[in-house]
Amino acid sequence: MDVSDYLWNMYNEHTSQGRHHEAQRTAVSTVVLALAGAVVAVIAQGHFRRTWPLAAFLILLGLVGALFSQKQAERTRMHITIAGAFRYQLEQSLTSRGSATLPRGHDIAVHIKDIGTNARQKHRDKWNWKTGKDDKGEKGPRDPLFPLYWFFIALNLLVSMLGAAILVIAP
Repeated sequence: MDVSDYLWNMYNEHTSQGRHHEAQRTAVSTVVLALAGAVVAVIAQGHFRRTWPLAAFLILLGLVGALFSQKQAERTRMHITIAGAFRYQLEQSLTSRGSATLPRGHDIAVHIKDIGTNARQKHRDKWNWKTGKDDKGEKGPRDPLFPLYWFFIALNLLVSMLGAAILVIAP
């Protein structure tokens, strides 16, 4: 296997992992909303004298869903950062006509391993939970409205707020 093939495969692997985390976040948010709807339907039927256990379940369900969404957004961004590092190295090796920018022999394995390690460290150092990007400490243009991953967090937090409202209002 050529080094450029390996770099290309690593790029594809990390973009696939990023998509996988996005799909998991969507699936879990869908399950949280479906369970919340079912619990609200059960409460609305009035078969329970006390609704506080179901309300507490909604609160916990929404909080777990929000935390899961946050973590999945962070993991997605990490894989995109790593994929970007492999893509950059691939572009460098292709524009220099071969692997002139890569070390030769045994050192190439260490260098390729360092690409992923350095990208992970960059992500750890720069991940900004407010923007959802690896831009901590950088000044730049803001998103026009809000980062999209906040939408998923907000959906899950709305389930928690629904549970809190039921806890306060219902007997």
